[in-house]
Amino acid sequence: MTNIIQIIEAKGWKAMHAVKREFGNRQEPFELTDLVCWALIEEIMEEGEPYRYVKGMTSSDIPSWIEDTTINNNFIAYIGPNDHVNEFRQACIDYNNSKKEGVTV
Repeated sequence: MTNIIQIIEAKGWKAMHAVKREFGNRQEPFELTDLVCWALIEEIMEEGEPYRYVKGMTSSDIPSWIEDTTINNNFIAYIGPNDHVNEFRQACIDYNNSKKEGVTV
């Protein structure tokens, strides 16, 4: 069983996903999505013990819903307000190249 225990604001944070986007004649290997909040999640493990972790949540296509931004397998990283996307650009390129070659990441 999985429950959201608490949510807090994620002001300035973004989720980076590897995608192919064309801007003019240049291709960007990523897409950034604003995080709505951080969620403290608790799962009950098979042994009955609780396990807690934090995930970034984004808005959903369904009004008033939020969703786990890492659910897509092309999630690369959370980008903080002081982080620069170039730090993660190569990871996106590597992911996209692995998909061209038919490699599962």
